[in-house]
Amino acid sequence: MELEKKMELQKKIEDFMQKFCDKNDYIGPISEGDIQGIEASLGVMLPEDYKWFLRTYGCGGCGWIEIEGGALNGATPKVVVETERCREVGLPQHLILILNCEYLLS
Repeated sequence: MELEKKMELQKKIEDFMQKFCDKNDYIGPISEGDIQGIEASLGVMLPEDYKWFLRTYGCGGCGWIEIEGGALNGATPKVVVETERCREVGLPQHLILILNCEYLLS
């Protein structure tokens, strides 16, 4: 039952991305090696649902929703950059920053 709900939610996300987003709004899938690199850099195991997003979209979103994730051409992944920045000001080590809404407050 849980797997069925997860697949239904993933389908809704895919439908939303296809309907409202342009392919240029996200970088595209990242590799298992890149995902493992993110985990190693941050010292955490990423949730499976987030790994699905990384495997499917990599990084990005549409509108004002930007989900942090991987990077292209060997750049440091955005999720690593933003998580490390927030850890410097108190984000607990076991958490990662996948959606930064800070600009909405300014």
